[in-house]
Amino acid sequence: MNAYKYNEETKEYIGVVSCQLDPINTKKTGENVYLLPANSTFEEPTETEGYANVFEDGEWVQYEDHRGESYWLPDDDYNSPARKMNELGELPEGATTVQPIKPLSVYKSEKRAEINAIRDEKEMEPLNNFDVDVKSAIRILFVQNQLLRNGGTIDWTMADNTEENVDSEDMNAIVDAIVEQSNRVHNIANYLKAQIEAATTAEEVNAIEWIDEIPEEPPIE
Repeated sequence: MNAYKYNEETKEYIGVVSCQLDPINTKKTGENVYLLPANSTFEEPTETEGYANVFEDGEWVQYEDHRGESYWLPDDDYNSPARKMNELGELPEGATTVQPIKPLSVYKSEKRAEINAIRDEKEMEPLNNFDVDVKSAIRILFVQNQLLRNGGTIDWTMADNTEENVDSEDMNAIVDAIVEQSNRVHNIANYLKAQIEAATTAEEVNAIEWIDEIPEEPPIE
């Protein structure tokens, strides 16, 4: 003979236990009478997937069992950590077990920031062995102006830490190279950002990577 045990505090069904014969009542009645273990019932619960049985007021009551499941509420977004269900019962009103997805606009914003960061880095890459970061570029312009006015030459520390004697033609050439490099990387960045804006899925946005030159448009037939 089996009985069906429940937790003493929560009354939730635990499992099947075997019952022992009651020797006194069995002898009196001439029929097998079994002792009921504590916190048990002879009534068998109906097991339903996704539900837990709780013994209440002499009968089994089924409650939805979402314990351990992750869920999100309507005000949560893709950055919100998952909430955990710890008790029996329905999920909170409006809850979903599907994590909110990152909006396409956020993917685009992140990709634009990535492209801008690469653009800024590429714009300051050394040219013709000249450092062309912001401070160096300002100094180049000052020296270029001085040499154009006064002529002569000046010793210049190059990107590889060697010393070079440069004149106004050298400075003109590096200024032209700086402008050309800046225009090139900005054009590439603008080309890529146009692709970002045209993208319709997160996968398309993530596939966009920095390129060293803008591809030529195919000829119109």
